[in-house]
Amino acid sequence: MEQNGSLERQVWQRVTAPITQGASVGVEPLLREVLAQVGLYRQLSGRLSGSAGELCRKLLSSYQASEAALRGMGILSGETPSSRPSTALPRMTDGQLLALSFQRSQQLLTEFTARSVAPDFGTAFRRLADGEGENGVLILRLLGTIPYR
Repeated sequence: MEQNGSLERQVWQRVTAPITQGASVGVEPLLREVLAQVGLYRQLSGRLSGSAGELCRKLLSSYQASEAALRGMGILSGETPSSRPSTALPRMTDGQLLALSFQRSQQLLTEFTARSVAPDFGTAFRRLADGEGENGVLILRLLGTIPYR
């Protein structure tokens, strides 16, 4: 319970922090996290079938859209878009991979929320945060549909 309060406090500190020049500059770390999610769901969607596979494909599509938006922000900010790194999955069960994915999703949600007050891309980050909140729920649903191993 204390950890949730601490996380909430951290999010609000970032959201209410004064806006600095170039607050949303540097989307590269976010792009790397999103690319890790893209790789994870690309591989999982090939391994899982039925409703679990469908949820994987929905998550893959969502993360690909986030990737494109972050790349666009990077281009407008003068950053050179990085190429897609190879994202080999660690040796984990599907359930462990989804737990890792949920943690990444929560980190992305925190980052997108913190950047939603930036003057240049604030609106885009708010939309990405909303989408990431939905992704978190989908990940939990997916975790609940696969056999626990």
